[in-house]
Formats: sequence, C-alpha cells, structure tokens
Amino acid sequence: MREKGLVHLVAIAEFDEDRGIMLRARYPPDQDIAPYTEEDLANFVIPDRSHLQDYDIPYMVLNINGETIFGMGYFKRKTDKSLKRSTRQASCLVLARQPYFDLFEPFLVDGVMKFMDEGLKDKGMLQTLFTTLNDVNTKTTLTIWNKSHTLTLRQLQEDEFGSISLMKLVELFQTDTMLLWYSLLRQERILFSGSPAVAVGNFCLAAPLLVAPIRGFTANICPYFPLVLLNRPELDIYTTKSGCIFGATNPIFEQMSHMYDVLAMFSSSVCVIHNAGIKVSSVDKDFIRCVLSGIHDRKGENWVRQQFRSYTEKFLERVASNHLSDHQRKLLATDRAFSKTTLYLNYLRVQASASPLLNVLPPPVELLDAIAQSPEGLQRQRNLSYLDAACAGTPPPGMSTVNIADIDELVDHDVVSVITPLIFGSNSTERKYAINIIASIATTIKGQVSILANTTNFVKAIIDIARDTNERPNVIIAASCFLLKMSSLNMGAREMIENDAINILTEIVCTNDFNNLNFKRNAASALLNIFRLFRDESPPKLTFEDQLKSTDLSYTSIILQLMDLLCVTVEGMVPPSPEVTEIIKALEANIATGLSVYPDIQTRSSATGALQAELVRSPFLMLQFIEAGGLKLLWENQSLAVGFQDSPEMKLHYLSWDVICMVADTHIGACAIVDLRIVDQAIESFDISVNSFQLSRVLRFFEVVAQQRMLAPSFIRLDGLQVLISVILAFYDSLPLVCVAALSALRYLVRFHGEHHPQMFKRELSRLVLLASNQQRDQRLLRTLLGLCVTGPSPDVEITEIFQPARRKFRVLDAQNTPQ
Repeated sequence: MREKGLVHLVAIAEFDEDRGIMLRARYPPDQDIAPYTEEDLANFVIPDRSHLQDYDIPYMVLNINGETIFGMGYFKRKTDKSLKRSTRQASCLVLARQPYFDLFEPFLVDGVMKFMDEGLKDKGMLQTLFTTLNDVNTKTTLTIWNKSHTLTLRQLQEDEFGSISLMKLVELFQTDTMLLWYSLLRQERILFSGSPAVAVGNFCLAAPLLVAPIRGFTANICPYFPLVLLNRPELDIYTTKSGCIFGATNPIFEQMSHMYDVLAMFSSSVCVIHNAGIKVSSVDKDFIRCVLSGIHDRKGENWVRQQFRSYTEKFLERVASNHLSDHQRKLLATDRAFSKTTLYLNYLRVQASASPLLNVLPPPVELLDAIAQSPEGLQRQRNLSYLDAACAGTPPPGMSTVNIADIDELVDHDVVSVITPLIFGSNSTERKYAINIIASIATTIKGQVSILANTTNFVKAIIDIARDTNERPNVIIAASCFLLKMSSLNMGAREMIENDAINILTEIVCTNDFNNLNFKRNAASALLNIFRLFRDESPPKLTFEDQLKSTDLSYTSIILQLMDLLCVTVEGMVPPSPEVTEIIKALEANIATGLSVYPDIQTRSSATGALQAELVRSPFLMLQFIEAGGLKLLWENQSLAVGFQDSPEMKLHYLSWDVICMVADTHIGACAIVDLRIVDQAIESFDISVNSFQLSRVLRFFEVVAQQRMLAPSFIRLDGLQVLISVILAFYDSLPLVCVAALSALRYLVRFHGEHHPQMFKRELSRLVLLASNQQRDQRLLRTLLGLCVTGPSPDVEITEIFQPARRKFRVLDAQNTPQ
C-alpha cells in the first residue's frame, strides 16, 4: 500500500475542441478518486464561464472514500490561432490532505504553463510535480523545472485555508455580511453566486471565519459546484444538506431557489434571504460599520478576523448565560435553538479541553488603569505606546490586537476621561499617543458617543491642535487621524460640520505647502467621508484645482474623487493610466477574418470582468476610465447581446451592465450618461420579455439612476415610474428576485421625488395597492409598499392617503393571525 503523503494526486485538465472538458493525465495514475470520475475533476478545475477569464483558481473540498481532501486548480486561457476557437484552455490540479493553497499556487502556475508550452513531452512532468509538492511541509525552498520557490508554512486551524481573505467578503457585502453571520449560526444553506471561481471559492472558504471560534463547517463546503454535476445523488450533500455553503459561477443557479436559503450575489453585492426570514439589528449594523471603518484605515486581514471572533465570543457568552438580546433570541433560540446544535456542542467540547493562553502584557483595560495611576514618566509613556499600537492593529509582542469589543470595554472604563488630560499636557510624545488612542476609540459607535458626551468639545479642540503651526508635526498628524476617524461615522461627521470642520479642513487641504502630505491627505479623506454621508451640505468656497499640482498620485486621486463628489467638473484633469489604456484597448478588441472584422467577444468580456474587480478596489480608476471614454464602449458592448442566455455575447452584456451601474454612481459618470442619452435609450429599448438575467441588470441600473439627482428627473419624465410598476405587476409572484431592484428604485423615487409629482405617484402606486388588496397572497408586496411611503424625511400626504385602507386591512389580518 502506498504511504499517504501530503499530496493525494496531481493532474492536467484541458478543453478539447472535439471531446470537450477532459482530464488529460494524472499522477499517480491508479490513485483512488471515488466517488468522483476523471471527468468530474476536469469539470471542477475548468469552471463554468472560465472562457471569459485569462486565468482562474477554483477550489475544492472533496470526500474521497471517507477522507477529506482539499483541491485547487490553476486555470489558464491562452490565444492559439491554430485552433477553431482560437484559444487554448487548460488547468493544473492538485489534491492534498492540507489546504495549503497559497503554497501550491506558484507550482500549479509553473505546471500549466509548462503543459501549454510543451504538452506532455516530458513524460515525468506530473511525477516531478507530485514529488516536489509532497515536500512543501518539510522544506523552506523548493526547486522545480529550474525555478526556486521560497516557502513560509504556517499551521492552519480547522475551517482555515491558505490565501483566503475574510476582508474581501466584508468589503463586498458590507452590512449584508451580518446576514451571513446569522445564516451560519442557523446552519442555513448559503449560495455564493458570481465570477470568477477564485472569488466564489474565497467567499465560501472565508465564511466560517465570520463565526470563529465556532468550528465544523469544512465538510459542508463546496467552494465551486459545476452545473454539469447537478442531479448526481452522491453529490447532493453539497447543495441540500443543512448548513451547506457552496459557490457557483453560472448564474442559472440563482434561479434554483429550492437549493438555497440565502443567496449572496456578486453582481449587486447583496444577500437575498429566500426562506430564512433573517434581519440585521441596529447593534449588528453598528458593529459592521466599525469593521468597515477599520478596513478603510487599512488595519488588515488579521484585524478583521479578530473583530468577528470577538463579536462571536460575546454572543457565545450570552448563550452560556442565557442573556441573548430579543433579536438574537428570536433568530437563534426559538425554532432553531443554537444552544442545541452540534456546532455549539462541539465548541463547548473544544473549550473544555483547551488550556488558557496568557499574554505577556496585560490586557487593554489593565493598561488603561496603569496609565491612570502612573505619574508622568517613562513607564506611563511606554504603556501609552503599547495601548496606541494595539489599538492601531500593530500590538507589541505578547499582546493581542485591540478589537471592537475591547474598545467598547475601554469606553466602559471611562477611557475618554482618563486620556483627555494627557492630550492637553506638556509632553508632546504623550499628546501624540493620547490623540491616537482617542482616534481609535472614535472607530466605534459607542466610542463616538462617549467622545461627544464628554464635557470637552473634542472636535473643536483637536481641530485647534491641527491648525496650530507651533505644534509638533507628529501631534498634528495624530490630530488629523482623529478627524478622519470621526468623519467615518454619521454622528461624528455631523459634529464636525457643526464645528465648521468643512471650511477648516478645506483651508488645510488648499494650502500650497506639499511638505506634509500625510496631514493634507487625512484632511482631504475626512472631507470625502463627510460629503459622502451628507451630500446635501453646502460645498466649501475654496476650490481644490491647485492641489492637482502635487506629484503624489494617492493624494491627487483623493482630491479628484472629492471634486467629483462635489459635482465639480474634472473633465480633462484625469489622465488615463497605462492600466486604463490597456482596458480601453481590450474593450474595443476585434478579430479580423479575411476581409471581415468582428468584435473579439472573449477579450472584451475578460477585460470587463477584470475592470469590475479593479473598480471596487480603486475608486480613482473609475474617474480615469470614464474620462478615457470607457462608458461609450460599455454601452456599445452591452448592445451586442444575442443568442441564448449563457452565450458569450450575453455574458458580455451582463458584465457591461454591471460596470455601467458602478459608473452611474459618480458625478462624472452621470454627466457621461446624460451626454450619451443612456437613460433615454435604456427606457426606449426596455423589453419585459427578455430573460431574467438581462432584466435584473437593467433594473439595477434604474435603481442607481433613481438615487442620482441629475438622472432621476429625466427617468420620471420618460415614464420610468410606469416601467417599474409594470415589472412588479408582471413578476412579483414568479420572479421575486427580479423585483428587488424595481422595488428599491421605486423606494428612492418616492423618497426624493414623490412630493414633486404627487398625482403621478398616487396614480401609479394605486395600481399596486389595488392588486395587493384584492389578493391575500400578495401581502408581502403590500407591506413593502407601505414601507416605501413612510420612508424619507417628508413622505407626501396625498400619496400616503391611498394606503390607509390597506393599513386597516392588515391590522385586522394581524389580529386574526396572532396566537391567543
């Protein structure tokens, strides 16, 4: 019997033009892979829609004869004009007993490139790869095919996988991340749907980190599920078992609502609750806002993981003491009692066997007590530096990172009162540490409440420090960091506005002294936060154009984003980077065949997909792309939609609409949309009979348009309101997901424009209320509409009147359905 090493099997898969997806070779050739076939493995590592990607990395968690095996493939698409489809697609696969994905990746890249260049001329290629990878956990440097790779091996815990990022999941789903948190605890079936497979797999594998230290999810994860493997009884566990987490790149899965309870969609960055009835509480929203603020401050992956771990540990303490909040009790202690699940029982068993770990340094609260009791001197300064570093996410050895729960505990121990005197002391080093600590306190809702409740007007005092030309530079930088943190939350930004921070920060930014760019960058970022939260605030009197003289790209990109947010024309001020030039070139790529020229659909689709990911990462790239004329190319590409819903042309159509929606959410983008008459053309060509994927993309665009004050009036003038109503009437029962964007767009129109067109809104909304009032099965629709009319600062009285009979009807129904 062969001795079991780290690696179970390596293989090469490719797309053969005559035979389709197939496994070209594997080593060892006799290695057991039951219940899977070679064709199954090939389908796992050449994902659906992979021909739209230049490369992709699908992940696998397989059960092979009772043993958990982890797999990953490195897929590569390469132009080859000798082939009928002009491209070659291949993937190098490894199956292993540990998920060292980050260590395996460079070797798989080498393997697939060697195969594409040489085929299988080297008969021992896969054996060499197999032997080399089996040494990954024993050596620090490995050489293969004349290339050396340095390895850094770290011990992985259960439900932890190499190269996986929780932070990316949180950045994409924002507040909806907390819906996933509840779904995991309730062991709901979760589907992550999007593209590419590497992102789908990352989110599936990162999801359990949301509820660490609870473990036991790995066996229920399928990071990528190919459409071709549906209806295989032995694989049903991946899509039907309670608590399963699976991913798909084929949008057809989104319509198979019987397979999931929660759908997390990349295209709209939202989670749709299908059967679970989960909602997020105000406490959950406060927590996730603080996490997002920390991500914005670049606190990193480990910090994000620690925040969710701490949040879950607090929840587990409440479970143990039977002190759940009403919201948590409703979701986790009634129909699905969390305390009786195997997840919780396993957690208790692990806790009982674990020995406590002791930090060398005291916890944050004890450090705070030591600071309070110490006179000025080296020891107090050292303790301040320790607490400052831990709060900033860079703790000294022997001390854990301070998480959100720790900050709230510091607030409970009156950290603001303890630290305040040091801010105004004579020691500049202590002042710097003290301001930095208070800045960290300002990253949470509870922290900002404590700061604003203090008798010291902190915002004004810190603004004065930031403006003091005699202050030490390091203290001024700390002051600007505090203002940046305060501006990240609504209450802090409002307090800054009331203390004239807009004008003062603008003066700081508009100085022509570029020697202290960190200071100016923080001030500009704080202004950006304020105007994102309060878009109706009057813009500053000074202008920012002179700041574009700076040679620092990160600073000028913030300035340009700020100018765009303030509806200042930045046309002609945003030179395209080489990256944008390459994207533009790919979006208009063509293929010449004889005397004819045709659009290169695959190249355009790959570029659009890559662009979508880059725009999430870099908002400044958005301005460059629009300025370079990219919107016109997107609009032309979406118009190429022909064929069946999964055809290459349709995929380009979907991707183009996704990016157009992102573009529409900027001022420069809205201007370009007006110039190109995109709203007009979208309404004129709107066809309710197209497939649901097309429909949902266009409706998502209408949702963004409804929020843009430059675009919404023309949308209403062009009968956009009637279009939304017609979609809801046609599809609410049969395709509820399609109606989500339509209802959301309707909500924004009622909120921002209902009072300007009361008769029109009253007439159109009455059609929906009439339908919902006459059919009890449509009660959900009516409830949604009632919510629309009480949203916003001043709901129109005339519009609200039409809902009064419906309100009375539901009071009667609720009374009849309430248990006695």
